[in-house]
Amino acid sequence: MKKVLCLIMALGFAVMSLGCGVEIADSNGPDDYTLAEITEENIINQDLGASSYSMSPGSEDDDYMTSTTKFKGKEFSGVAQLYMTNYIGKSDVSIDVSNLTVDSGNFALMVLLDGEIVHEFKHGELMETFEMKDIKGTFEIVMAGETADFKFWIQVW
Repeated sequence: MKKVLCLIMALGFAVMSLGCGVEIADSNGPDDYTLAEITEENIINQDLGASSYSMSPGSEDDDYMTSTTKFKGKEFSGVAQLYMTNYIGKSDVSIDVSNLTVDSGNFALMVLLDGEIVHEFKHGELMETFEMKDIKGTFEIVMAGETADFKFWIQVW
C-alpha cells in the first residue's frame, strides 16, 4: 500500500510540475523581435525565472570549435543567466556569438557588468565579438525571451 501511495504522489508531483514554467506572450507582433513585456529591471534582477531552452557543447558537425556552447529554445520565456563570474583584479574578457537567430517571439542576449546592461547582441549576425578590457566586478551573460524560438552559439574567453 505504501508503494502505491508513493507512486501516486510521485505521479501527481510530476503532472503538477509540467505546468510550472514561465510563459510570456509575444505582444508586439510576429515581425518585431524586441522585448515588449520584460523590462531592464527584470533582466538585471532576474526575477522571472525561465522555461523551454537547452544548451549543449558544440561539436565538429557544427563547424565551430568544441569549446563553443549552443543554446536553443522553443517558446522560451523569462530571464536566464548563462554565465557569471566575479573579477577581483582587472581582467579582459571576450564573447563570441555566432548565428544568433530568432524565428518567432521576442528575444535578447546581453552582457551585464555589476548589474548594469553594457551590451546587447544583434540578431541575424553571422559572428559578433564583444570585448571588455580591465574590468572588475560581477560579469554576466543573460538572455530574455517572450515565447521565443531562437538559437545561437557562444564562446567566452
